[in-house]
Amino acid sequence: MIKSRVVPESTVGIEIMKLYRIGQLSKLFDISVDTLRHYEKLGILKPEIVKESGYRYYSNRQIWRLATVRRLRTIDVSLEEIAEYMNQRTLEKGFAFSELNLERVQQKIRDLKDLERLMKEKIRDVRAVMTEAENTDIRLCELPERKVWQSDKAALNYWDIDRQHQELESEISAESTEEYITRLYRRGAAISSKDFQKGRFDRYSSSFIVHPNGKQVISGGQFLCLYYWGHENIDDIAPKHQQIQAYMQQHGWEIAGPVLEVYLLDLHEVDDPSEFLTEIQVPVKPMAG
Repeated sequence: MIKSRVVPESTVGIEIMKLYRIGQLSKLFDISVDTLRHYEKLGILKPEIVKESGYRYYSNRQIWRLATVRRLRTIDVSLEEIAEYMNQRTLEKGFAFSELNLERVQQKIRDLKDLERLMKEKIRDVRAVMTEAENTDIRLCELPERKVWQSDKAALNYWDIDRQHQELESEISAESTEEYITRLYRRGAAISSKDFQKGRFDRYSSSFIVHPNGKQVISGGQFLCLYYWGHENIDDIAPKHQQIQAYMQQHGWEIAGPVLEVYLLDLHEVDDPSEFLTEIQVPVKPMAG
């Protein structure tokens, strides 16, 4: 382990001129002074010299160590692991540490490729949906079974739903390495069939995020689907649900499960509520008798 030398004030001279003060090192690496002091406490980056006045000076040896720390942090190696490696560097441990970090880099590449794939799918999906959404007629759709992460908490407005989506994202992240990726999956909320039939379109029974590792399932089958633009308040939504109710009566359909609102474009993509795009999906079956 490299230990700092404490030297008296009188030694300031040519040797000191070859060294970096903590502020200079901070600017050189664009790292805060507080971070450098934290590294010192952890034993990762000891100054070459600490003067009696408390001034710290760093040599090329510390520059090398700091560059190594920066490189390791880009692949999410913890400071504790870095400290152990930097203070006990042997050929055997160094080789094992490099193998471990290679695995981390390879995993990071796989994660980035997954993110790239999902972003491409998202762009393709949004383009297709925006083209289809010009048709605001009710359509009969055959939709597959979907796995979801679901919250069964009641919600009375979009902000309740968005908060529940954030809670679900935390659950997903706790069981995987995903962070931003969860934002690329479709999300929505459900109105119970009883509330839908009673005209209670302002009360949501659950919120969900469609996800391949979801713990719950939305059954597939026939749905009456309707796109609509906007979603600022319940007054905008209610007429669309009423439109579907009238269509069901006219064409001999009855409800077969919770009614879904799937948010295709919302405040996470656009600021103007008039550009929000939602698809209502009502599961139906032919009316008995």
